[in-house]
Amino acid sequence: MAPSMDWLSEWQTARAPVEEWIQTVAPDAWLAPRPKPWTRKDLLGHLAAWSDFLLDQVEALQLNRPDTIEAIDVDAWNALEIERRRNWTVEETIAAWRRTGRRADEVISALPPESWDRRWRVAWADEPVSIGDVLRLMVVHLDQHRPDLERSA
Repeated sequence: MAPSMDWLSEWQTARAPVEEWIQTVAPDAWLAPRPKPWTRKDLLGHLAAWSDFLLDQVEALQLNRPDTIEAIDVDAWNALEIERRRNWTVEETIAAWRRTGRRADEVISALPPESWDRRWRVAWADEPVSIGDVLRLMVVHLDQHRPDLERSA
């Protein structure tokens, strides 16, 4: 099986719990306060923003532009992205998550076989990274937030 099909399957498996979670959140619970600083809407927006951020990196590597990938202050970036989406409706946030999923499907499916083995130096990593390494971060990120989803349904 081609690497893109393996990754597409892995990505779809990783995002399935998020889709299931979206279906379980009661309409009046999306904006309800929680013990953490983020509402359920904020959490979903965060998942979409990080996935898009990492897809931007995959596309930069595919274009052989690792120089455009910057190291970021994760906490500051998260705060900025949450604030940027603060006035989005729940429906807009769900739509953004689903757009990101479709974008990932398209980006992963379009990657040529030769791009999977190449490694690039990027600002945020000590060792050269591959497209697979960046996609792995997308999957790991969703897995890291799975307990947040389970606690907030």
